[in-house]
Amino acid sequence: MPALICLAFTATACVKDQQLSAGKDLYTAATISDDELIQVSREMRGVGDKENQVATGKNKYAQRLARLTDKLKSEDGLELNFKACVTKEVNANATADGSIRVYSGLMDLMNDNELLFVTGHEIGQVKTGTAPRRPSRPAEVRQAGQKRRRHVQPPQFRRPRQGH
Repeated sequence: MPALICLAFTATACVKDQQLSAGKDLYTAATISDDELIQVSREMRGVGDKENQVATGKNKYAQRLARLTDKLKSEDGLELNFKACVTKEVNANATADGSIRVYSGLMDLMNDNELLFVTGHEIGQVKTGTAPRRPSRPAEVRQAGQKRRRHVQPPQFRRPRQGH
């Protein structure tokens, strides 16, 4: 019986540690400054640009995007950084540092006016502070919520069957 009490106490302590960790994640998500977020975005983009095939120079996607965004160097004080990623994926995204990536799969499907609309949409998301502007916050909130859900109730222990 003392071993069962010790096991129950250890399991409860583990649950409390996970709840504390979830609370810490939520606090971090809620208190990150804009400057910290921009720095994280720059670091994330640096890694992403190394991992993805970014179109450069004479590549048709790089040239098309450069032509379309030639007059979009900054928006309301935010420097914009456009790059095309060569992939079949149909996507575009933006981060808090003003980096906007347009994927060649999307570029193949859209005319110039449609692509300008997409780039405007991405700029708007950065400037208004919607989800893509704060990439780490939703992830941290989701992670904290998952920790909380996984560890809300202590594990159930079965009693040994009598007579076996």
